[in-house]
Amino acid sequence: MVFKAKIKFLSKKKGGRSRPPLSGYKPQLKIGAEFTSVIITTLPETSEVMEFDVEHIVQLQLQFESHYPEETFFHNKIELYEGERLIGVGKFISTD
Repeated sequence: MVFKAKIKFLSKKKGGRSRPPLSGYKPQLKIGAEFTSVIITTLPETSEVMEFDVEHIVQLQLQFESHYPEETFFHNKIELYEGERLIGVGKFISTD
């Protein structure tokens, strides 16, 4: 399952990463009280680097999509984690 989403990555000053992620980045996506693996890729017409504190339109590909019905996502905000650290926030836009 692939979704389009608006994501903003947090800088280290805001508790996030020390370096901006690149297309193909694989953080954990929080869905309700659970976490699942996701691959984030940039759109072809955009940069491979996802700079901090800028809203990016990206594609999210779930690794274990069969566990979550599609409608689950559009009611939840996006929270991306590395371990216990929140590194990005956003919202779902659409399915591709």
